[in-house]
This record gives sequence, structure tokens and C-alpha cells, in this order.
Amino acid sequence: MNAIFIFSFCISALILTVKDADKLVLAMQNGATSAVELSISLLALYAVWLGIFEIMEKSGITEKLSRFLKKPLKALFGDMKSAETATCVSVTANFLGLSGVATPLAISACTAFDNDKNEYAKSMLFVLSATSIQLLPTSVIALRASHGSAFPSSIILPSLISTLFSTVLGIVLVKIFIKK
Repeated sequence: MNAIFIFSFCISALILTVKDADKLVLAMQNGATSAVELSISLLALYAVWLGIFEIMEKSGITEKLSRFLKKPLKALFGDMKSAETATCVSVTANFLGLSGVATPLAISACTAFDNDKNEYAKSMLFVLSATSIQLLPTSVIALRASHGSAFPSSIILPSLISTLFSTVLGIVLVKIFIKK
């Protein structure tokens, strides 16, 4: 995928350089400025949510959440053993639309699944992380708000419907193609 992106960029830059080199430099400057502004706004959002999840962990809420989600997730994952808390918190973070927060937790859960030689649970977590139902797509709402959307939260219902469909389809496909 990187090769395709680099090839596309080089061809576009070459064409723009031949047509109008000033536009290439201006486009690169504008793109860099937009990337920095977006990164800072998302950094603030993730810092807040990572702080909330850290407080949840230190106060024992994640442990209670794990117990609450244990039965439904056990039906999906089977035996989770050492990855139970990380899996539950990762799924919860994805549910809140915080995939950037959920990623480190999912990686640690997948490492535990590797140690337990539980390929099915690792595959299921990968699918749930990629397709997760998003009750509150906070990252998308933040992006829309930072770009001046009149109604940044209008994405909630379409996002809920599409992620629900993709998650159900992903779960069905894992159950069909990956052996427990």
C-alpha cells in the first residue's frame, strides 16, 4: 500500500511541477499546516480519553467493566484468560469511537492471545477493532467540528447503522472461517 501511495504522490508531484511548481509548494505547505492542526486537536481529544481510561483503571472501574462484559465477550472470544481486562477495555474504547485509545489495549490483548495460542480470539479482536460498533464516534465528531461542520454530531446515526452492520458481518465471517 505504501508503494502505491508513494507512486501516486510522485506522479502527481511531477505533473504539478511541470504545470505550476508554485502550486506544488503551496499545496505541500497547506497540507502540512492542516496535518499539524488536525494532529493537535486529536491529540487533545485522545489525551483526555486516555486520562479518563487511566483513572478508570486505577479506580477499579475497568475491572468491574470486565466482569460486566465477561459473559457477552466470552460468547464471542471463548476463553480469554490473561487478556480479559485489556479486551474488555479495548472493546469499550472502540464502542466510544476512540480507536486510537483502544489500539494499545488491543495489541496487549493480542500478545496475550498469542501466548495462549488462541488464534480464534486474536482474529475476533482484530475484526471487532476494525469494524467496531460506534455508539459515539468521538474522533469523527471531533474531526467534523475542527473543520467547521454545522452539525458535527449528525454522523451518529449513520455511523451506528454502518458499524453495526460491519461488526455483525465480521463476527459471522470469523465464526465461519476461523476454528475455535
